[in-house]
Amino acid sequence: MTMEEILTSGLAELGVPTTAAQLSQLRAYYTLLDERSKVMNLTAIEGEEATARLHFLDSAALLRYVRLSGKAAADIGSGAGFPGLVAAILAPDADITLIDSLQKRVTFQQEVCDTVGLGNVTCLAGRAEEESALRESFEVVTSRAGAQPAWDFTFTEPVCTGQGSGPPLLRRYSAWWKRCRRRRAASARSAAGNRASRNTPFPARTPCTASLSSRKPRPPRRNIPAGSP
Repeated sequence: MTMEEILTSGLAELGVPTTAAQLSQLRAYYTLLDERSKVMNLTAIEGEEATARLHFLDSAALLRYVRLSGKAAADIGSGAGFPGLVAAILAPDADITLIDSLQKRVTFQQEVCDTVGLGNVTCLAGRAEEESALRESFEVVTSRAGAQPAWDFTFTEPVCTGQGSGPPLLRRYSAWWKRCRRRRAASARSAAGNRASRNTPFPARTPCTASLSSRKPRPPRRNIPAGSP
């Protein structure tokens, strides 16, 4: 399947409407991402299919839960632009601000906006928790790169207007993502033929007989009588 076919099918499954022009924008985004990733540390995911599924569709899943049309949204720690740039392409009437601490990533984000033709995106270099001018400026705040949703919320809460349903929404999105991860892991185990039970005990530990020290043993101490030369 081509990237366009994967995206068309996946977006339809998510219930996210799309147009041929938006698919062309995502294609241009991928082309630039693929080129710049060869000289910058933007993403470890390579190839059209993997990028379409693990970056584009994963970012688009946000629109299944949040209506961005006509709203001001911020994407904190946007990195290579996920999910912010994808959301900006699929919701062109949303006002989206991308915030990242590294200038080189912000430069890449702006290059994507210029190449794809996104006029609804603002790219900022800095840390959201340190930008007092951004406090309570956004109706929707996203953060995809953090380790835990609860940790993300401590950084996203200050810039949010407080009119949304932050924690419940984060819990629903997190639960959905965990279910996807479990299904993906189960498919990978099945494809690899790994059907071993999780309850299979580990083999007994083998005693270690190797010495942990590389020092040579000291010679035995001799008792030398007092007054001996």
